[in-house]
Amino acid sequence: SFDRPMQLYAFLESVEKNVKSIDSIHVIYRVSSKEYEKGYQITKGRFSSVKFLKQETENDFKQLLLQATFLDSTTDYFLFGVDDIIVTDPVDISESIELLEKEKAYGFFLRLGKNITSCYTIDQKFDLPDLKEVHNGVLRWQFNKAKGDWSLAASTDMTIYRKKDFKDLFCNLDYNNPNVFEGLWIACSG
Repeated sequence: SFDRPMQLYAFLESVEKNVKSIDSIHVIYRVSSKEYEKGYQITKGRFSSVKFLKQETENDFKQLLLQATFLDSTTDYFLFGVDDIIVTDPVDISESIELLEKEKAYGFFLRLGKNITSCYTIDQKFDLPDLKEVHNGVLRWQFNKAKGDWSLAASTDMTIYRKKDFKDLFCNLDYNNPNVFEGLWIACSG
């Protein structure tokens, strides 16, 4: 989160209300002024169970991401979220992980649904991929036969992954901010 404490507050509030079975939450944030720092302090005060990691320089993002993802968390899975998401529906992370393993899926994409038929970042509409319902409301598809957001195997937008599948990659990529990280991850995911 960069200079968006209000958006982060809303995101964390929506997670608190709608998401069950989260082991821990880490927030990497940075600020450009004391005013934004005050906003993050308010957010920290409200969400005291969240571990906040402040980015002090532009070069410590990678270290903080690795710490939050692999060192400070004891689970075998991770889920990235961004501060401009609002979770609107109930989600049980443990049930999602069970289905991820049962289906031997690459990831469990919480943000994607049948309503996602355009990609705002490239201003393009697309058809839904060939979707197969594998459980009540849970869909399966193939990335290489999909377009837009459905074709992206790597995402920081509310997707559950296995740590063991990505630790080496995340350690070896050269990145210093979230956008470069996600771009390199997408490029490596094919």
